[in-house]
Amino acid sequence: MTFVLAGVIRSEPTRDSDRLGEFDAGRSHVHCRVRGGDVNGLGDIWNSWWLLTESGPTGRNAWVSAYYLRGGDTARASDGSDIPDCPSKVLNRTSSGR
Repeated sequence: MTFVLAGVIRSEPTRDSDRLGEFDAGRSHVHCRVRGGDVNGLGDIWNSWWLLTESGPTGRNAWVSAYYLRGGDTARASDGSDIPDCPSKVLNRTSSGR
């Protein structure tokens, strides 16, 4: 996955969750996606998809808004394919901080 913008890494798929750090634009591995809180940018650009990645400075799974991919309300891989939805067991694990 190639992020076109630098962004914020969060503990949960919402802007209200703990900020774990930041990441630089570039390639990063993404496990899956989930709908979460909207991230708004300039004008009418926004995105409600969040991506589970290993980009966290703690080395654990963390959430990054798909807004930083291209803007718009999409969550697709660099080759245009869909990113898989996160299974509920993954969501439960990240919520408990594991």
